[in-house]
Amino acid sequence: QKEVLKQKELKSPMPGLIVKIEVEEGQEIKIGEGILIMEAMKMENEIKSPFEGKVKKILVNQKQTVEKDQVLLVLE
Repeated sequence: QKEVLKQKELKSPMPGLIVKIEVEEGQEIKIGEGILIMEAMKMENEIKSPFEGKVKKILVNQKQTVEKDQVLLVLE
């Protein structure tokens, strides 16, 4: 019986502006590693990865405004 690994989506915890993306597609990341810097309510927050895995797809760009729960990137 083969186990299917589900991809993991990292979602935005709040509405804000993507200031800087710190990872690239294909990069292996660990839990707690900084993924991107997001500005919300005039404060910059570093979004850290809640999973470990490989960055499969980055779905946002720098200087892009995002909504709460918008998928920022997909890990596999």
